[in-house]
Amino acid sequence: MPTLQHNGHAIHYSDGGAPGGLPILFSNSLGTDFRAWDPLLPHLPEGLRFIRYDKSGHGLSDFAGERPIEAHAEDVAALLDHLKIDKAVIVGLSVGGLIAQAFASAHPT
Repeated sequence: MPTLQHNGHAIHYSDGGAPGGLPILFSNSLGTDFRAWDPLLPHLPEGLRFIRYDKSGHGLSDFAGERPIEAHAEDVAALLDHLKIDKAVIVGLSVGGLIAQAFASAHPT
């Protein structure tokens, strides 16, 4: 699986589904990795692009120390920039929802 180097740490991610489809980024809860979304993906419509990632200290992403939610939101921004995605639907679970809200607040368009 690919990783993105951002602010001195690696962000492990998966980019799957339809390459030209509507991008949906999934941000999961504490204590889980991006595989938490595996049971959901087969139930979603075809033609979507699925981006999942392991937040800092989870899964195969490096631990970048204690970080505010805003730093996690900037990881999301860096990942979307890396993948050349201008707009995406962001789905968050638990702290992943807080990260999605922080991202939307910092990047309102």
